[in-house]
Amino acid sequence: MYIIQNEGCESSSVTLRCIIDISFSFAILKISMEIQKFTERDRKSWDDFVAQANNGTIFHTQKFLSYHPTDRFHNHHLIIKDRDNTIALLPAIEDNTTIISHKGASYGGFVLKDGIGIHTIYLMVEHVVHYLKAEGYNWQSFLKILSL
Repeated sequence: MYIIQNEGCESSSVTLRCIIDISFSFAILKISMEIQKFTERDRKSWDDFVAQANNGTIFHTQKFLSYHPTDRFHNHHLIIKDRDNTIALLPAIEDNTTIISHKGASYGGFVLKDGIGIHTIYLMVEHVVHYLKAEGYNWQSFLKILSL
């Protein structure tokens, strides 16, 4: 049995950081995740992560995504970190009031660090939903899109 307790979140214009305590009957695990909006200074580290990810392809690289004319999509790529280490990326765009996987890619979804566990993925999605709520996006549509 375990208990998840959110100690609180801090946000800036491009980052949301949350601390979560997970208490097991035998230990306490502290997870500090951060959702960060992609900026141009992240370009090289983004493409390096895609190259090492277990499901990263050319369609997730900034080199491919930036091929499209700048006025075609309003990019809103997300970088997800746990204790300052990138664990996932979400190539995304703004579509009215919803964040969705990038329409210019052949397929979408999260790009995940090799070896990431299902529990970490669950917490990551919770953090992304919290980020979307905090930023005023339609997070219900995001969850519906994930469940398709």
